[in-house]
Amino acid sequence: MIYLNAVLEIILIDSESRKRAIKCSACDLSYSARDYKLLFDSKKLLYFKFKAPKTKSYKNFCHYCMVDHLYKNFPFEDELPVKLITSKYEYVCKLYYSDDSDDTFGLSDNLFKK
Repeated sequence: MIYLNAVLEIILIDSESRKRAIKCSACDLSYSARDYKLLFDSKKLLYFKFKAPKTKSYKNFCHYCMVDHLYKNFPFEDELPVKLITSKYEYVCKLYYSDDSDDTFGLSDNLFKK
């Protein structure tokens, strides 16, 4: 089952252009812009902006909460199409259901390639 055959857009919050502190809407994990850049560059943490269909505003999510939010609010059995938008590229990909609690949205070094 695919959620309404729609592609959800998820925007990566770029550490290079970030000037203010950032906070996850779900778990309240927050970092200064400087600390986020350090964690982003060392491939330890990502924040995303996401606006669910039929909502008015974007919310910021750390990568763990983003996955959790998608699993809980957009039920799917096999795959969920998403568009990951970065400052330079747009990736259309699929999120696959996983029972693995350590699954972090398939975050890999490919996302950080420049």
